Amino acid sequence: MRINKTVTLSLAAIFTVAAMVLGMTSLFTVGIKAEENTMTSGNIRIVQRELQRAKGVSSHYNDKNNPLHDGDLIPFIQGQPLYPAHPDNGQSNPYATEQSPDRLIYWGSYVTNEGACNGLWNDQKLVGVMDKFVFVENTGSLPCYYRTWIALECPEGMEFSNNADKELIMNINNHSLFDWKELGYVTINSTRYFVMCATYTAKLDAGEISYPSLLQVVMTHNTTTAQAEKLGNTYDILSFTQACQTGIFNTDENAADALATCFGGSPSLVNHPWANATFGEFAWDFKTLERAVNNKSTKFTATLVEDVTLSGNLFDRSVTVSYDATIDLNNHTISANGNEKITATGNKLTFVGNGKVELEKNKIIANELVIKGGTWIFDPTAWLADGYKTVKNGSVWTVTKE
Repeated sequence: MRINKTVTLSLAAIFTVAAMVLGMTSLFTVGIKAEENTMTSGNIRIVQRELQRAKGVSSHYNDKNNPLHDGDLIPFIQGQPLYPAHPDNGQSNPYATEQSPDRLIYWGSYVTNEGACNGLWNDQKLVGVMDKFVFVENTGSLPCYYRTWIALECPEGMEFSNNADKELIMNINNHSLFDWKELGYVTINSTRYFVMCATYTAKLDAGEISYPSLLQVVMTHNTTTAQAEKLGNTYDILSFTQACQTGIFNTDENAADALATCFGGSPSLVNHPWANATFGEFAWDFKTLERAVNNKSTKFTATLVEDVTLSGNLFDRSVTVSYDATIDLNNHTISANGNEKITATGNKLTFVGNGKVELEKNKIIANELVIKGGTWIFDPTAWLADGYKTVKNGSVWTVTKE
């Protein structure tokens, strides 16, 4: 079964908390837009654009006065067939991308910021290339940092390489603005993928569209018939972009450190955006309640590693848990200054471990609430929202919606 990325990345809520980051108190928002495959931290907005050339558009243009025009690129079509490429008319060195300035593709209005990009494979030399141009546009009013994750389908028995010695090659933007990490192979919903991550090392200013990170993929002539048959009739390339606001941590911040702080560390096979499809239910340490709820697994356990205070002095929103979740208090306290709520509407929320929950002026709203641990300020019957019933079995409270 192939992954449906718009379903897998279906967190639609916005999580807001007061977070202790790098020793200072910062307020930032995490939002996930499944239809755009993006996750943002900070008061920013981005759009990830996945495009490919329309039929008949050349792989290169002769000069900068002949750029791409509106309509030359169309939305990327997921699940197209990928066939072994072959040199056209015996061309020599067909897998070399265009590098000379007079043979590069000029992106026109598709790109608005400064930068550069190596060329595409030449269609006149190599037949069977698949385009996927992954752009990022900053649609907000503040500059941001971003990193884009790429997962390329690669069945067992096949390998990716930067050269033509393996079965699959990717063409990526090798400009110094992109710091690429090749992370290795992972299984996502029963399909094996090769995962990479490109960190954009500069700030992307408001209103700007960056050069694309991923460009193309090709299956080489080394591929056997048996290997090609493993791909079936469709080929998937997944992409997901995480972005954070600049200037919220310290004056010496850089893109890699800021993104790592906001999104669970430096790129790895543990924190990639599709990790839930491989690892299922798992436990992680989180410095804040935001880290606890911002976990894209259908079920997860979040272990608090410090006290968490929801502060109405900073914002007037509740914390929303979009999936069934277990919060291990781990000898820490969850409290609030105002009337915020912890909301898991339609989901199950379980508290375990030693610690305190000081939400006497607040409410926890969940389809099912299970209290297996912690010291609670009030008996659950005293503060739960109307329309719920409580059942006590020994030391365990179970609260369900009537």
